[in-house]
Amino acid sequence: MFGLDAAAPSGLPSAELMHLMHSAAGSQWFRWKVIMWSWVRRLGPFDWDAFQVSLKEAEFREYRDNWEAKRSIGWAGQNPENSSPQWLFGVCVPARQAWLIGRSIVDHELFHAVQDLQSGGRLFRPAVPLRWSGDVLVEAEALVFGSPLIGVPFLGLLLVCLAGAGWMLWALIGVFL
Repeated sequence: MFGLDAAAPSGLPSAELMHLMHSAAGSQWFRWKVIMWSWVRRLGPFDWDAFQVSLKEAEFREYRDNWEAKRSIGWAGQNPENSSPQWLFGVCVPARQAWLIGRSIVDHELFHAVQDLQSGGRLFRPAVPLRWSGDVLVEAEALVFGSPLIGVPFLGLLLVCLAGAGWMLWALIGVFL
């Protein structure tokens, strides 16, 4: 089960994941992607200081077992064990150690934290659940800007399929008219 319905990681704290997330957040590549996202969305400058403070207070956990890891692969959200705003991250070990895409998965989850901070906390702690279109937008942005190695090919394939379906529909309408 992927997306917002996936369970939060409930295993032991992970120093390795914490190091990976902090390293990714400090990289020029990640910062450039966030700056480009802010520019495209016309959100103004991103508050890196507030982001670093929230990231320092975040919790990084492993998945309890393989079943929990298979249901999510990566997770970013509000810590369900804490009533005050605190981020919780989880990325399963085989995924984050995968050559080439492991860092992209870490960046994807970290990008969700960027989106949460920019939304004033409304992504991870919404007063009203997001509509499906909001969920799609959040994931599409995180795929394109947070993890382009995964997102760009996926969204490109989706656009090709939609264009093909549109062409077929246009051709069918032309046949019957």
